[in-house]
Amino acid sequence: MASNYAKHMAQLSARIFGEVVRPTDRPSMKVVKMFAQKPLHKDWEIIEYYPRHVELTYLMRGLRFLGLYRSVAEFCLLAFLATVFTFLRFCIFALRAFCGFLACILPSNLQGRPFSGANDTRCIVEISEEGKKNIT
Repeated sequence: MASNYAKHMAQLSARIFGEVVRPTDRPSMKVVKMFAQKPLHKDWEIIEYYPRHVELTYLMRGLRFLGLYRSVAEFCLLAFLATVFTFLRFCIFALRAFCGFLACILPSNLQGRPFSGANDTRCIVEISEEGKKNIT
């Protein structure tokens, strides 16, 4: 058991050094610590903070050049372009197959023959000098 003098001196010491005067439990200590911190609207590091865009840009360019960094947006763009390229290749393949199909089903006497008049609605397949089939 401590004497009254020792208790009063411990309380005085706690007041001088900004500590809790009486013994407190853990939830109350959280509240005490929260109020002991500097308010965010007065904290210079938060008020005057700005991201260092220029320095970060040069750093990321250097890392990209060395092959150590690849952004997610760049990866998504490359994946999208690869998908579009694959789709266009499929469309060209399908168009070529369709042209070949038309060349097979049209009678051979219609190939290379121009339209006879304005009312002629037949599909004509012309073979060009390079050997490619053109549908008109």
